[in-house]
Amino acid sequence: MKTKRLLASIAVATLSLSVAYPTDVFTPGFLKREFFPGITSRQAVYDGAAGTPQLSALSSFQAPEGIGDNYAQRVSGFFIPATTGDYVFFVNADDDADLFLSTDDDPANKKLIAQEAGWSAARQWNAAGGAPSDPFEKRSDFFSVSEWPTPNVITLTGGQRYYIEAVHHEGGGGDNLAVYIKPALDPDPANGDQPSAAGGSFGFFAAPATVTFTQQPQSATVVEGKNAELTVDATTTSVYGIASYQWKRNGTPIPGATSSSFTLPVQALADTGTRYSVDVLAAGAGAAQSAEATITVVPDTTPPVLLSAGSLKTF
Repeated sequence: MKTKRLLASIAVATLSLSVAYPTDVFTPGFLKREFFPGITSRQAVYDGAAGTPQLSALSSFQAPEGIGDNYAQRVSGFFIPATTGDYVFFVNADDDADLFLSTDDDPANKKLIAQEAGWSAARQWNAAGGAPSDPFEKRSDFFSVSEWPTPNVITLTGGQRYYIEAVHHEGGGGDNLAVYIKPALDPDPANGDQPSAAGGSFGFFAAPATVTFTQQPQSATVVEGKNAELTVDATTTSVYGIASYQWKRNGTPIPGATSSSFTLPVQALADTGTRYSVDVLAAGAGAAQSAEATITVVPDTTPPVLLSAGSLKTF
């Protein structure tokens, strides 16, 4: 317990690297990820001795899994609750991790609200892996050394920004980091559930950036009953790289179509004239929309061809 208090006091005394500068722009829908390879503890991150991080942006509070050993990472940004009320925060990681929340949008006011002391398998919100992991310490409403002004009861105002930060260390073996947020009266997440923002949203400040398309989606003619693939290529000046892609059909986002290429479903004649585009998202640049590609579907006029003939034996 003394170790937890020591870590908490050190962590709170150290300001995050996610402070916004006057020229930075707010990037909704993403969190900032700082990756520190070769680091053997969270302490180096708190001390500012972890070196220059590799930067990326996350679309949910879940870091990549199975990427290696002996590293540290920090995921930070702002949580904007949808409604006013009490909230519960869960942290799950392999290996150890601290979860902080500020009483406002200032990183200097962050408080330790939950902790993974050992390790747990991915998204095991209500279970523990290796000692000294404790499921109750991983959630803000039971965390025994909470620094929140009203310990274990976190009341937030809808629409306001609250700085949030998780610092994680990975030694060997499996690796994961994720955070789940829920309204206090909602059911607890089941083990394996994907991270949740409780109906709210995330965002962070990034330097202004641009997205440039080097290859636009191309219009295509498709024979009915066949499909086709659309691709896009883009670059960005954002230090966080391309954050994500979102393909659209006639202006409506297509669920799951979030890579640089998209395979059309099997086409029917009625699909002719369908328009496809893609939004390319980068921190500091927002969403840049590509040109539209129009699909023309033509009838299949090729008759079937007999390839071979034979007889069946009757037994």
